[in-house]
Amino acid sequence: MVGALADTNAIGRREGFFNVINKYPDLFETPIEVPTNWDANTALANLESALQANPQVDMIFTSSDFLFPQIRAALAQRGLWVPIGQPGHVVLGGLDGDVTACQLMKDGYLDATGVQDLFFEADSTVSAILQAIESGETSVNQQIDDPGFALTQDNIGEREMDMWGCVLLAEQ
Repeated sequence: MVGALADTNAIGRREGFFNVINKYPDLFETPIEVPTNWDANTALANLESALQANPQVDMIFTSSDFLFPQIRAALAQRGLWVPIGQPGHVVLGGLDGDVTACQLMKDGYLDATGVQDLFFEADSTVSAILQAIESGETSVNQQIDDPGFALTQDNIGEREMDMWGCVLLAEQ
């Protein structure tokens, strides 16, 4: 499921997805791109159409975890909203690390999500600002890349509280 292709995040996430798919051609069929335009209604309609045309889909990757409710709705209609390890489970992967993704991981539906490490981002930003102030820089043009990490069913026990969505979920 692809975000708005005029958005640099959507473009980068799409490229990253295809880098992996193309690296392992023996593992994957040709992907079906489902445009979402970062809109829940568009995502649901296009995913329903894609599943109608391709009922054998056994893996879905979304460019943003916020679309999991639409994925759940589309899969549930077809009896495919099935927990991990059960017959008929559709492998699910996402990106962001939000509260919904954390809950789906805990409930056993989501296999993995790439996490934007907001704690790293906040610490790096504050450190860069303080460093700029100390050095007297008034026009900083620095990019700090967030390497992120993958939260999976295998590492959720150790990394859960590193994911911002899980921290927010724990506070609810």
